[in-house]
Amino acid sequence: RQDRLYVKQFEDETNLNCQLLVDSSASMNYASGLFSKFEYAATLACCLAYLVLRQKDKVGCVSFNPESSRRVLLGNRKTQLNEIANVLDEVAFCTQTAIAEFLMEQARELDRNGLLVVICDVWTLQDGLERAFKMLRQRGHDVILMPMVDPDEVDFPFKGPTRFEGLELDGELQINPEEIRNEYLALFQQRVNSMRRVCLSNGCDFELIQTSHPFNVVLSKLLNRRLGTQRR
Repeated sequence: RQDRLYVKQFEDETNLNCQLLVDSSASMNYASGLFSKFEYAATLACCLAYLVLRQKDKVGCVSFNPESSRRVLLGNRKTQLNEIANVLDEVAFCTQTAIAEFLMEQARELDRNGLLVVICDVWTLQDGLERAFKMLRQRGHDVILMPMVDPDEVDFPFKGPTRFEGLELDGELQINPEEIRNEYLALFQQRVNSMRRVCLSNGCDFELIQTSHPFNVVLSKLLNRRLGTQRR
């Protein structure tokens, strides 16, 4: 009415549904330092749950285990964080996990766009992983894959005759690690590159997590990357 142009700015309210999937395979019990891979993963999951709840969004958690999965349904109740911590504190470890099956199950259960944070062992079975990522992305879900690694797995620092005991399979192996170090490191890098390629080619985020890194550094890097992704 005053022949002036005005710009009205609205704040869009978004509701995030964040599902945390934490690998409870026996290999996650490996530890060379303060935290085992599972202890680090569980603590990281609780930190992420806290941040989501601070935003008044909903978060749920599943310890994926084909033998006895435990879960906390999506919610933002006052007890939500304690329930997630309790579930992760009481997990039963299994021999192996098929991550793709759990991802496809989550794709069917989440009825609206959500964020799936998958914290798993770097050695988890990859069969069907690409298909699962495609299904999740087709249904509008964002996915972050966060494989856990121990410094021993990255550097393979063992020297002299060493006995390696299986965490998921029975048996042990007596070898000189220096003889296989180069071959192992090449296979390890191949595994990481394969997981990263499958993620990025399907529009999913990938963040390799080492258990020796401080939590604040890992969380800051993750949050900065997510904010950068949202701005693009």
